[in-house]
Amino acid sequence: MMRVYRHRLRPWFLLAAGVLLIVAALDILWLNLLSQPPKTTEDGVVTTRGRNEQRVDYIWGSVFLVVGAGLVAGSFAGHRAPVVAIGSDGMALALGSPGKAPHFVSWRYVAGVERRSLKDEDTGRRDALVIRFSDDPGLPERPWRAEWSGAALIVDATGWSAPVDQVAAAANTRLERYALDEDLP
Repeated sequence: MMRVYRHRLRPWFLLAAGVLLIVAALDILWLNLLSQPPKTTEDGVVTTRGRNEQRVDYIWGSVFLVVGAGLVAGSFAGHRAPVVAIGSDGMALALGSPGKAPHFVSWRYVAGVERRSLKDEDTGRRDALVIRFSDDPGLPERPWRAEWSGAALIVDATGWSAPVDQVAAAANTRLERYALDEDLP
């Protein structure tokens, strides 16, 4: 069975960004080591302008805290779960949001698998795995990190642990074996 994962460093980048946002939130809300404390009088009483600054700090600090916590939680969701798993009976595709169970597709629904290079506005080109179906496999209408083009599902292969060519070749080999086994009496 061939298993393909997302890039190993991606969760660590999310974790680092989340921790930085949480530290910034703590500084904005309570510590004031890098951020400016609200304006006060010489007696230490918060001025009207200082109260307005506090309100803005509470809003920004809360946003940073929530987004940071979300990034930290997201770094652990689906950690090291395969994006594609190719077996003798079919293939499992992670088409739901992170942490959701993969969708299994039997080879009887698959007509072919290929690699395609797509035009991307940001990076110029990106690799994709194109799975053509002979019948409706019962996959979601709006898959995560993939899109439908007629009877073909185009899966974004950015950051995969294996080259898309190898994944397509392994899938087609399994598909051919499945077709041969089905033809035998």
